[in-house]
Amino acid sequence: PIIAFQGDKLDVLGTQVHYTLWRNEKMHFALGLRLNLDGYNSDDSYIFDGMEDRDFTLEGGFKFHYHFIKNWSIKTDAYYDLLGVSEGMHGSLAVARNFGPDKWRFTSSVGVKWENENYVDYYYGVQRDEENTDRFEYHPDFSFSPYADLNLLKFWGDNWASFFTVTATYLDREIQD
Repeated sequence: PIIAFQGDKLDVLGTQVHYTLWRNEKMHFALGLRLNLDGYNSDDSYIFDGMEDRDFTLEGGFKFHYHFIKNWSIKTDAYYDLLGVSEGMHGSLAVARNFGPDKWRFTSSVGVKWENENYVDYYYGVQRDEENTDRFEYHPDFSFSPYADLNLLKFWGDNWASFFTVTATYLDREIQD
């Protein structure tokens, strides 16, 4: 289960906390903190033998939603590594469509995720001392990865909800290589 709380200004969803600075019927702007769990330990799989761990980090950033037509919105966000683990930043831009009655909400969106060079190199790169006969030194550049996702939210009264999401991302060549 995921812990979630939605107040007038403060929202908590799993590993993310956002504080709303401005909200009206069409726009929503919030600053936030989130745990980035993209890291791994070298003993997670044999494929990482000889690799340094890629640590988790705390990120700070913002999110902005603009509802431009009934049930349609543009959403964007950007986050920066506050602890200096990767010294990277990443963000996304998407268009989303909501469907459904009050007790159900179905949302589909398409967009692009951007990750800067520091982020991609830290999480996907191979350093010189991590090379072996099957893995060569690799320092990728920034990446743009298109994605699509589907979300289903079912409300069970005032205090309970079920949430399901599936996302398909086509990883940029900088990450694939």
